[in-house]
Amino acid sequence: MTLEFLGLYRETLHSPQRELDDLEILKSTAEELKKKGIKVTLLKPEEFLKERKKWENSNLSLIFAMCERKEILKILESFESSFIPVLNPIQAIWNTYRYRMVSLLNLAKVSFPVSELVSTHASHSKNFNSHPYPFWVKRGDVHNTQAGDVSLVKTAIELENVLSNFKARGISQAVLQEHLNGDLVKFYGIGSPAITNSRFSAWFKWFYHKDQDLKKHQFSEDLLKKLTQSTAQALGLEIYGGDAVVLPDGKIFVIDINAWPSFALFRAEAASAIASYLLVRSEKKARVFTTVKVS
Repeated sequence: MTLEFLGLYRETLHSPQRELDDLEILKSTAEELKKKGIKVTLLKPEEFLKERKKWENSNLSLIFAMCERKEILKILESFESSFIPVLNPIQAIWNTYRYRMVSLLNLAKVSFPVSELVSTHASHSKNFNSHPYPFWVKRGDVHNTQAGDVSLVKTAIELENVLSNFKARGISQAVLQEHLNGDLVKFYGIGSPAITNSRFSAWFKWFYHKDQDLKKHQFSEDLLKKLTQSTAQALGLEIYGGDAVVLPDGKIFVIDINAWPSFALFRAEAASAIASYLLVRSEKKARVFTTVKVS
């Protein structure tokens, strides 16, 4: 019987300045899956919501989803409950919401900057947790949707302005995060340690961010890979990307991680690896469901 996969695009609002890149990685993955003889349908989130009943009564083998909004994630949870694997697992996508991420990464004791979750309705004019300015202020739920969702603040006035802006937009929580001086690195990963299969080995790439005063501090690439994989595992992510900082002494800190990035610089290679991984994950013996939760 031919396997049937459903792919869901990311919401346009959640792809600021990355709309095309996000579209292309899903399309490229679908093409690689079709080469393997798999029937693939790609839908926008709003299309899926309209066709929900059709897909509930289908013979889907797997759903691969870039979407992030609460409404659709709650619906996809019902598919997981019917033992249809969803990649990334829905709980893992929930865990990338920063108000969950901070707690989970602290519990996992991964190398992560000092971070504090605060209400946007309170005054925070004092330096957070005794750390001096500057530090980062990030919206406390999803990742960037527009300019100002992540800001480096240098004064108490700037901090209050950012928090007031969040409050006005209906964002109730923010993360205040320690600023670390070092080389900024982007990383991508595919695979979970919970999957052991001779047909797939964990895929990993990294590169330096542009537009920085790059020092090229010496560090262990193997340590970067292990750290990013441990961070992803703490959240339950299997297809992921993020940012890390390498300090002058070679220490590495993951500063952010998200579900299913665009893989823009490695699109063709990543699409092939993702397709192979999805095929492995569609097999019953390889299904993994994230159980870690933070309320």
